[in-house]
Amino acid sequence: MREILYAAHLCKRVYDENPNFDGLDIDAIIDLRDKHSSTEGQVFVNHKNKKLYMVFRGTEGLKHRGRGSWWQRAKPSLQDWLSNVKAGKTYYYRIRVHKGYAEAVYPIIKQVLPLVDEYGDYAIDLYGHSKGGAEATLITIALVEHFRGLNLWRVLRLITFGQPKVSTAAELKEAINCIYLRVQNGSDLVPRNPHFGYSHGGINLYLPNNKKLGYCLWNPDRGKKIRDRLFTYFERVQDHSIDDYIKEIEQCVEH
Repeated sequence: MREILYAAHLCKRVYDENPNFDGLDIDAIIDLRDKHSSTEGQVFVNHKNKKLYMVFRGTEGLKHRGRGSWWQRAKPSLQDWLSNVKAGKTYYYRIRVHKGYAEAVYPIIKQVLPLVDEYGDYAIDLYGHSKGGAEATLITIALVEHFRGLNLWRVLRLITFGQPKVSTAAELKEAINCIYLRVQNGSDLVPRNPHFGYSHGGINLYLPNNKKLGYCLWNPDRGKKIRDRLFTYFERVQDHSIDDYIKEIEQCVEH
């Protein structure tokens, strides 16, 4: 559970303009960025453990970032939302996936593949929150194809927080040959979208609203999730924030 909490803290860092990495054992930072799709992430390098942490940020909302005109600052957020709403499917490495997210990651894959070859003996963890979780999932599929034929369970791991659906459970099971952990906060709306033609893959760590159910549940059935989120209308936006995910996971660690 502490490794999941570590992943959540790194997901929080990619939203910060000047992130603080005190206590996180990060030796170098490599930016992953495409201005046309607004996809942004960072690779955090840990030389001691020989590990790359590839972390992708989610949709930031319609707020201004950086310098320049109003349009220059607002454009990345608008591009994020355009990716979210392109919910038709397209073929991507032999499976059908969310078109908007696939278009968002194609330019990043061209940056990622040479990087993983450069750090050939490093293990790779991919993390992401919200849309960043969807992007991390699709980039994991690209890496599985890149390392096709190898046993990846020890060297490749995917952990996402509040990610939307990107394909179907059956297709994701076929495409992702590594550990895939998907963390979902009780009332979070985002993981329930898109509603039609999509389903989730991976192992689900569910963080309930009702602590009588426990502080975390592994792969709970759909009925239990529905009962847990009944009448939780006001929590549905708050439950999506990475800060709330960190708070809930910290409670799991304590209990």
